[in-house]
Amino acid sequence: MLAKWVNDGGRLVLLGNDKGHAEFTHFNKLAAWFGIQFREETFPKVSGKAILEASGSDAIFEGGLKAYLVEVAPLALTLPAQSMMKVDGTDVMAMARVGRGIVFALGDPWLYDEYIERADNVKIATNLFTMLLQD
Repeated sequence: MLAKWVNDGGRLVLLGNDKGHAEFTHFNKLAAWFGIQFREETFPKVSGKAILEASGSDAIFEGGLKAYLVEVAPLALTLPAQSMMKVDGTDVMAMARVGRGIVFALGDPWLYDEYIERADNVKIATNLFTMLLQD
């Protein structure tokens, strides 16, 4: 089972998407094992393309690095999940430490979409995966 694999030291990266571009029902059943729920909405709430440039509280943002995200599904978190990026009171990026494992969650296809070269995305992704592989 996947939860046991994570608990035993596995690393799981959950990249969702916003409302209308993702399947939430089954994805949230998986994410719930780790205290994460992808909300079926788009953040930030603006007319037009919802662009978000923000920094987070985790070491992957060291030096004030800013992520460039577009039309994100915000997160609802319970333990063991903890917010890595909160914007205007809304959780956007999270990590859950479960046993010896780690789960990372973001409601945006950040690493494989057309925005990977924007802002500090490549550096933040490098920091994230370095941390996941070393931890």
